[in-house]
Amino acid sequence: MSKKSAKATAATTPPLFVFGLDWDGKPRGAKFREIKDDIASVAMDMKFHVVVRPSGELAALGTKLPVGRLFSKDKLIVPIIRKDLHDKILQAHRASEENVRKADKAPIEKPTPTPSSSTPKSTRGLPLTWDETAPGDMVLMQESPEDGWWEGIVLKREGDLLTLRYRDFSGSPTCIRHISMIARVYPGPF
Repeated sequence: MSKKSAKATAATTPPLFVFGLDWDGKPRGAKFREIKDDIASVAMDMKFHVVVRPSGELAALGTKLPVGRLFSKDKLIVPIIRKDLHDKILQAHRASEENVRKADKAPIEKPTPTPSSSTPKSTRGLPLTWDETAPGDMVLMQESPEDGWWEGIVLKREGDLLTLRYRDFSGSPTCIRHISMIARVYPGPF
């Protein structure tokens, strides 16, 4: 693949893919041209996989998905797809998740801020600002207002979307939240 065709593929790759099995066990999948919290939220409610800005084999397979639509704030149209395509996408997704897990186990190298008398120091893992929020940081997140707020660990940040996992529930699946839907733990002096 030439440099031009690689850039063209990257530019035309939709930034959001959704796939999974519906309530009847039928494979469904869709690509979306923009990243929206509503799409990710409804897809996760449907127990579908949500992939934001995929790369490599997953991006190439995802371009074969039909275009999906957000019908309303709580209804997503995700067409039925071929089982072999679903299985290939699922396999590529699992491989990329395994790579993320391996990277998560590696020590996190965060730049140390230079000391300044005018700005308070951030406690490691507790960012002072939204812009400082990065993988490895602890934040507060909630599944629903009834469940309250729980500590979560940022696994990945892509723009304003964060991939998170609950800190104390290692068996729980990862989730995607917009940065405005989480709370920072106050790291500075009172």
